[in-house]
Parts: sequence; C-alpha cells; structure tokens
Amino acid sequence: MRKTLILILFLLSLVFLSSCYRDNKFAYIESILVYVNDELVEGSYVYFDGNSLKDYAGKKRTKEHIYYKVDIDGWENNIKVVFNVYSENEVSTFKVRKSFNDTTNYSSIFFEEEDITKEGNIYKFSYEFALSHTFNMITLTSYMSDGIKYYNVKRGKLYTLFGVYLNVKA
Repeated sequence: MRKTLILILFLLSLVFLSSCYRDNKFAYIESILVYVNDELVEGSYVYFDGNSLKDYAGKKRTKEHIYYKVDIDGWENNIKVVFNVYSENEVSTFKVRKSFNDTTNYSSIFFEEEDITKEGNIYKFSYEFALSHTFNMITLTSYMSDGIKYYNVKRGKLYTLFGVYLNVKA
C-alpha cells in the first residue's frame, strides 16, 4: 500500500513538473510590419486607458495591452500586416481577432500551417485586406495551437505587444 502511494505521488509530481516546463517556454510577438499599398509604414506604441489611446514611451514596465499604431491616410488603401511570433514550441495555428477600438464585437481569423512560414523559432504569417469601416484593430488571441499561451514579455523589453492599431485619417 505504501509503495503504491509513493508511486502515485511520484507520477503526479512528474506530470506537474512536466506541465510547468512546457508553460515556461517563451513565446511572444517579436515584431509587426505594416504595409500600405506595398509600402512599409513606421508606427509607434500605444495603449487604451479605457476611453482613448495613450502613447507608450517604453520607459517603465507596464501590464497594459500595447499595440503597434500606424497612421493611414484615407480608407481607400490595401493593407498587409505581417506578424513575427517567437515561440520555443512548435506552432501550427494562429488566431487573430479583428475589432473596432477594442470593443467586444469582433470576428476571428485562423491561420493554419500552410499560411505560416517558420525561420528558426520565428513564425511569420500575414493578413492582407482592403480597409473597411468594420475594424481598425487586429489582436492575436491568448492561445496558439496545442494550448500554448504566448502573452509573454520579449526578453529585454518592458511591455507585451498584443497587436496592431490602424489609425485611419479620413
């Protein structure tokens, strides 16, 4: 009886430790590139304070949802957003959420293996679309394939990048 209890305790400890090992692997958004009509656009980092956008200077650690904001002139543009995600685990699916000013009304898009390019530990996928009045934010959801959570802070950075905000100037 005692040997059985020790064996059960050992197996439970092994399962617990192996799950902790997998969760501790880093995964985060390495960078986001935004192209407007095939031209790379530079942006800045912002966060929502509940009502409006605030610039993030990057001088102190924050738990705010940081977005890469790009300014776009007018609604008649073709956009390509390239996500570069670092992961130490194998990933076969990404899910992104499209919303307008981070509202609860959103739609989701899945990117499968055939849409993803892997270079080392960097997974690249892109989303191309014509601008519409239905969304201006694209956010990676908190889980990739196989339940891998990736809202980790990039090593050496003070923030976690959640997605892209398209600031359309009409």
